[in-house]
Formats: sequence, C-alpha cells, structure tokens
Amino acid sequence: MKMDLLFEVYHNRLKEADAERVVDNYFEKYHNDELLETVQDLLMLSLSEYTAYAVWSLEFGVIAGYRYNGWPSKCSLCSKELQVDKGFWRVDVTNEIVCIEC
Repeated sequence: MKMDLLFEVYHNRLKEADAERVVDNYFEKYHNDELLETVQDLLMLSLSEYTAYAVWSLEFGVIAGYRYNGWPSKCSLCSKELQVDKGFWRVDVTNEIVCIEC
C-alpha cells in the first residue's frame, strides 16, 4: 500500500518515531520478498528524498521541509550552485547540504 510519508510528516499526521516505524515495517516486508514495488516507490519518495534518508540519515521532518519549502540551492560552505536532483551533493557533519567538492 502506497503512503506519502513526507506529506504525513509535514502535516503532523505522523511523528518522526512513527515514520521510522512505518519505514522499518516496509523494509522488513522488502527483505521478506513481500513487496512488489521498492520502498522508495511505496513511500512516494523522490530519489533525492530517498538518498537524504537512506544514505545521509536526515530526519523525515527535515526532508519533508525540503519537499514543501524547497531544497537548498547553494552549498552551505562555498555557495556554489547545488544540483540536488542530479545527486551532486552530500550532508556534512552539521547536517547541512553541501556540494560534493566541499
């Protein structure tokens, strides 16, 4: 069953801990071969959103904020233009999105 997880988090219908439980449940089903779609698709996450969670461990509240208020357009360290949709970014130790060169 599809669920727009970030919509639910952004509109305070799910708290962070509840969202984590939902994701854990989907991953458990995925690993048990009980899903016909990817977790990313079932949770209605873009590649950037899924990467922010799965690779960089950003909280869903932060990612939801990016979806609805816009992703950073410039590196927080060097101010170069970011290409979030192309994957040329990472998260630094302060949880800021920076370009891959910083």
